[in-house]
Formats: sequence, C-alpha cells, structure tokens
Amino acid sequence: MIAHDHMDEYCRLMKEVKMRCKVIEQIGNKKLHLIYDQTTIESLYLQFRKVLESIALGSLLAHQEKYQELKSDIHHLWKASSIITKLKRINPDFYPQPIIQEPRSGIVTAEFVPRKSDYLTQEEFIKVYDKCSKAIHVMNPFQGTGKLNFNESLQESSQWYGHIINLLNSHLIKPVGDQDMYLIQMGKQNKDPTWTYWKQFRAAPS
Repeated sequence: MIAHDHMDEYCRLMKEVKMRCKVIEQIGNKKLHLIYDQTTIESLYLQFRKVLESIALGSLLAHQEKYQELKSDIHHLWKASSIITKLKRINPDFYPQPIIQEPRSGIVTAEFVPRKSDYLTQEEFIKVYDKCSKAIHVMNPFQGTGKLNFNESLQESSQWYGHIINLLNSHLIKPVGDQDMYLIQMGKQNKDPTWTYWKQFRAAPS
C-alpha cells in the first residue's frame, strides 16, 4: 500500500486547485479584470490549464520519479491527448472518479454513487487543455488577429468551471502502484480538502 503521506500532499494540491478556481470564478463573474480584456481571458485560461495539470499529475504524487518525469514532459507535449496517453501507460486509473453522496435510511445514512454526467470527462479535458494552451501562447500574426472574444470566452469557460467542480467535489483517486482508492472531499468554500482511505474489498483466493 502507498504511504498515506502522499494523500496529504494530494490534498494540498487540491487546495491549490480550489484557490485557482476562486480566481476563475471571480473573472467569470466580472469581479476581477486585468485592465485589458485580452489579458484577462489569457489569465483565465492560464488558471484552467494549471488546474488541468494538477488533475493530470495528482495520481502520480506517490512516486516522485514518475511525477517529475511527466511534469517535465508537459512542458513540451503540446497536445493533451499525448499527455493522457502517457498517463494511462503509467497509471490506467489516473483520472478522478466523481461521485455523488445520496442519502439513505437506516444504519448507513448515505451512499456514494458514481456521477454519470455533467462533469469534466477525459474527452472534454483534452478539448479544454488544448484550447487553453493555444490561448496563452502568442498567436501567429499571419493567421488573423488572434484575439479572443471576451464574452464568448466567459460563457464557454463557465461550463468548464462547473464541470471541473462536479468532477472534483467528491471523487475517488487511485494513486499509481496502489491496490486501493481514496475518497477526496473538497469541502466547503473556506475548508481544506480531506481524504479518506477507501479500501477495495476483494474476494479471497479459492
């Protein structure tokens, strides 16, 4: 089993994600503006990309060597599909599994069930990552103005934001090399994320 210390580190990473999401929310609500529309949207997309990188790297925290290797690769792997492919080779279960807490009567007062929709899927992850990567780099001046439409960008990013919240609010994560999983709860706005050991029960060998 992987040492639980790494889950403390994972929760610190998720706390950083929460802070970045606050910035995203403030820009989306037009409460934070960086003087110029273009720089505001670029800053918004930069926060999204940082959040996505944290999601991608989180399950590797238990193995520093693999974490550093992929973190280095991210700087020269332009397409998210390449990052996802490499991640799946290292840890096929790298992606968070979003869950919903449903109330139950009796001794067990709640049951965690998989969230089936309305969250950031791996396919949407790729789309958002690639768009953000393109937006935060200098555009080719010979291919149009390269300027982003402020209101359209805010509208589109609002859905991304909601899907990321639904992905991470309560999720299961399986660190690379571990047989079991961990329940992560992001907590209310001013609370730190927490983890709970989520042992998977396996049938005894016959």
